[in-house]
Amino acid sequence: MAMKMATVEILIEKAHFEPQTAIAVAEAIDEAMVRRMETTQPVTLSVFDARLAEHRASLRSDIGEIKSEMRHHIYATFATQVVLLLGILYFLFNHAR
Repeated sequence: MAMKMATVEILIEKAHFEPQTAIAVAEAIDEAMVRRMETTQPVTLSVFDARLAEHRASLRSDIGEIKSEMRHHIYATFATQVVLLLGILYFLFNHAR
């Protein structure tokens, strides 16, 4: 009730509403807030833990995919380096005489 009175005072003083209009708006705000609080499910610790576990599992699978991709790139880079070094050695042995 105190919050409704503060809302009415703000609407009258700052927004220059008529007193009856301010009371109606304050009641509408109060009713909307009560409905919202009734329909909103409070987040309990178990719900939070379940959501956290879902996100953790998703994150771990994403990390696994990234590791796999990085491993592929590392092997490709290593193979490229080996081929490049063999090409340089071939060139040196055949053309440096």
